[in-house]
Amino acid sequence: MKKKNELNYTDLKMTCNPNVFNFETTENLESIQTGIGQDRGIKALEFGLQVDVKGYNLYLEGPSGVGKTMYTKNYLDKIAAKKKVPSDWCYIYNFDNPNEPIAVDLPARSRKRI
Repeated sequence: MKKKNELNYTDLKMTCNPNVFNFETTENLESIQTGIGQDRGIKALEFGLQVDVKGYNLYLEGPSGVGKTMYTKNYLDKIAAKKKVPSDWCYIYNFDNPNEPIAVDLPARSRKRI
């Protein structure tokens, strides 16, 4: 016997009409460069990235799938394009003092996106 507020699994199925979309596949769409509905988080991220203090870190928290990683990566790419490419560092084993590796500053060749 079905209770008054009980749902059947078929009641939970949602069908989307494909005719409402004006594209063939999602590959035809431009990627979203901004966060959607995350204004407070975006402002906090942008503020935090402007703090230029040694040892200052950012922590992003929230449900998966809301665009934290995508927005952060896009924003960092935009900032990095305006900055000088930092040096690469190579640490070499110090045979005289194994607890203090030798740091070698190497000029970066080019900016590559990883």
